[in-house]
Amino acid sequence: MPRFIRRPPLASLDTSQGFPERVEAQELFVAQTCAPHTLSNAVMTPSASIFRRWLPITFAALLVMLGAAAPEPPGIKVISATFGSGGKQADVTAAVDGYLKTPTGSFWVNPSMLRADPCSGWKKQLVIEYSFGGVTKKFTSNEDQKVTYQQLSTFATGTPDAPKDKSDPAPQALTEDEMSGIVLIEGDEGVATGFISNVNNMECVVTNLHVLGNNQKFTIKTLDGKPVTVTSQGISGAVGADIALLRLATPTGKAPSLALAESVLKSAKIGDNVAVVGNRLGGGVATQKVGKILGVGPARIEVDATFESGNSGSPIYDLISKQVVGVAAYTEAVPVGDASTATTPVMPKLETRWFGYRLDTVEKWEPIEWSKWRAQIQRVNTYRESSLAILAMARGDFAGAKGNPKLRQISERYQGTPKKAADARSMLAEVRAYAEAGKSDLTRPDFYDYFRTCPYWSTNAPEQTKFREMLIKALKDADADITSYLKRR
Repeated sequence: MPRFIRRPPLASLDTSQGFPERVEAQELFVAQTCAPHTLSNAVMTPSASIFRRWLPITFAALLVMLGAAAPEPPGIKVISATFGSGGKQADVTAAVDGYLKTPTGSFWVNPSMLRADPCSGWKKQLVIEYSFGGVTKKFTSNEDQKVTYQQLSTFATGTPDAPKDKSDPAPQALTEDEMSGIVLIEGDEGVATGFISNVNNMECVVTNLHVLGNNQKFTIKTLDGKPVTVTSQGISGAVGADIALLRLATPTGKAPSLALAESVLKSAKIGDNVAVVGNRLGGGVATQKVGKILGVGPARIEVDATFESGNSGSPIYDLISKQVVGVAAYTEAVPVGDASTATTPVMPKLETRWFGYRLDTVEKWEPIEWSKWRAQIQRVNTYRESSLAILAMARGDFAGAKGNPKLRQISERYQGTPKKAADARSMLAEVRAYAEAGKSDLTRPDFYDYFRTCPYWSTNAPEQTKFREMLIKALKDADADITSYLKRR
């Protein structure tokens, strides 16, 4: 939920830092250009089948993405949108309007998705003025938060889209000693949570791997403000799970204040009350959300405690056994019911789900070298941004591609959409050659497991490669039917 503060997916974790809510890049772009049914009714991708939901996007659908957007249904009209802080603001009206073309539209508030970064740092805001149903509203969102069509339409009509949060009035669930094990994490790209524990006979801070994200450095403090020092030579990542262990530089020798469940199946059951305590929304204070365990799987646990951005890495604490049964990791939202009828688009109802990873079922940990991690995430980020720029270029969105030096050079030669078949073919050929030249940049076997298997599209190397291949195929098909391509411009 972008996220430590993502996604993500494009995410997003993007990477949108924070709490990776897995709305993926392809879905966001398809949502702008295709009818809702082409999304296979998947606004978010579910746990183990994350990629299965959005990979059925056909090449024909991708070709539609290269052409003109589908007719805009009656709904949200973006009047203006600005992104920045203080006097440094960027006009992002076109980008925001593009994401809100359909009732399934959504995006993360970050420089990557808004294609603007007017000021350094992550404390920026997006201000949207829009109309819906004859009502004009102004909506403000902090960076790394998710904005959805449903959210804005609900805000305009005043219709509640969620029940009153029943967890706010709950008394503090953890004791003072247990609270002392909670730590707040602040990086140069976002904020998150962790907790001090003993795993594999090592005193460490437990958090999410996506919390490491794009941060070059971060600080960790207890709730009473004492700094917690970890060593860059003592980072471990769970194989097959979004969990990181950060070894304490100076072990205390004390028993951890938060006990870990040796077996979640023995320590907890569906229906148990749980508490999630952490740096919710990055406020720099520990807040509490309570709920129940809704489901338990081999690697994950599902709860209805409504944790949010900043809660990445928070312990999921079972109030019956008094043990940590999971590490809060991500949310996903899936539409309930059909998103459209035969004649009129209908805003789908979204159901949000909250998931954490189990520590007790991790079978293998791999040591992480900090400099290597930084290099790998930079490779993935660069590759992803190049693919998105290729998509923008192919659709004639030269502004969206100008951040890429190579594509900027191409766009300068084809300012304005090519009108002649020869020019269009020449442009598509140059873009395709660039896409093919870097296609295998992420196929080296040296990537950490996180980048090969994580459920967040924005940082999953194999899925980035698949998306690039889809783009190349779509560019070839457009060249083969250049007449249709030009008609769609």
